[in-house]
Amino acid sequence: MTENIFRKELLETARCLGCHIVDIPDELKRVLPILPPEWRRRLSRMIAQKPYDLAFVHEGNYYPCELKLEKLGFSFNLNKIEPHQIRALQSAKESGAYPFILINFRKTLTTPQQVRYNIKERLHNVVYCVTIDKLKSWIKQGKKSMTLAMLEENCLKLNWDKSSQTWELEKIFKYE
Repeated sequence: MTENIFRKELLETARCLGCHIVDIPDELKRVLPILPPEWRRRLSRMIAQKPYDLAFVHEGNYYPCELKLEKLGFSFNLNKIEPHQIRALQSAKESGAYPFILINFRKTLTTPQQVRYNIKERLHNVVYCVTIDKLKSWIKQGKKSMTLAMLEENCLKLNWDKSSQTWELEKIFKYE
């Protein structure tokens, strides 16, 4: 449910910025839950996996994005990014696009967690923008997850603007 909220927030933000939006539906996620197990196996091999979740076109540039959500902790497991998604984002980059993985950390913090991570608000709601090159370098180094410290140091951070109810998405259009 929260993933849909994140997606809707991003789409609304992109609309406010005047972006053309390419929203790629996930047919497998819609159909598979209602099918018997044997049909699921067969159908999942027949339907092509979607390359990434959505893309924005802004001032003639193409920004394909894979959206990820982390609700439980303060690190993101790299196994949550599928090999076909990495290949699709890399292929888009080779074609001149600016691909990103947008990871939304959305967690209600306890008081000790707020102190430990130096976060003032109880609801920690932030997005980190990971480039495909940075992701591939971490995988090559054998990293299994991305900690908040790694993301803070190496990635673009997008905050939620409470007044406009949008993400700071315009930052990715300037970031490469």
